[in-house]
Amino acid sequence: PTGRDFRKGNLIIHTDAEVSESHPLFLELSTFPEQVCRTLELPVSDKLIHIYLFADRLKYEEYIHFEFKDIPNRRALFVKRPSNTPLKQDQLLVLCYWGDRIQDDLRHELTHATLHGILHDVPLWLDEGLAMYFEVGLAAQGRHRRMLDALDDLWGYTGELFEMDTLEASLAAQGIVPDRANLKSRWEATITRVFAEAALPMPTQ
Repeated sequence: PTGRDFRKGNLIIHTDAEVSESHPLFLELSTFPEQVCRTLELPVSDKLIHIYLFADRLKYEEYIHFEFKDIPNRRALFVKRPSNTPLKQDQLLVLCYWGDRIQDDLRHELTHATLHGILHDVPLWLDEGLAMYFEVGLAAQGRHRRMLDALDDLWGYTGELFEMDTLEASLAAQGIVPDRANLKSRWEATITRVFAEAALPMPTQ
């Protein structure tokens, strides 16, 4: 985007958005790559990450379609652009627009940029898993408020997993199908263990 360029830590921000350089978001993100490295016990990298922050979605999508024609629509994007010469480092680029989820988007893509700036190869499942973990902020430790709300909404329906109508009960009594009612205690024990391992609170309903 045509506008201002400024630096926060190892981040170079290029933006045409009318936002102050002292915005709390930039202050947080200035140390974000280092915190990701320390959390994962990786060497802290001094590689620069360029953030192209567009003022709105239209400008962002126009640029993405022009520069990366085959990439499907998405709110933000990380690109590792190979250097033309062996003496220069690959460029780490994050592209996004100023929207309602700018914090999540930037944390997510900056996690990709941080990992790929240090590691030669990052498996996709690990790359995306860590990006989702860190996108909610380091203090959240991977617990996403929307995920917790969804668990609360769905928990009230879990009892239906063990309900049986008259036909099912008859078949279960004959040993033809499992008696789902008898599975509930084992299911609850497993769910309790999984929630504890994930450091998630059990739904209250």
